[in-house]
Amino acid sequence: MKIDPAITFLKEEIQRCDKVISTSNDYFDVWYAKIQKNIAEKLLIKYSAG
Repeated sequence: MKIDPAITFLKEEIQRCDKVISTSNDYFDVWYAKIQKNIAEKLLIKYSAG
């Protein structure tokens, strides 16, 4: 089974955002990471569904 680079990227982006959300003290960084994570999750769901 071939691993799709787009799905891999989105999963890594979600993990990166989770790390920023849990470790950053900067309100703007956390706010922006939450938006990025939300978009990445929606794209992952849409892309995975085909």
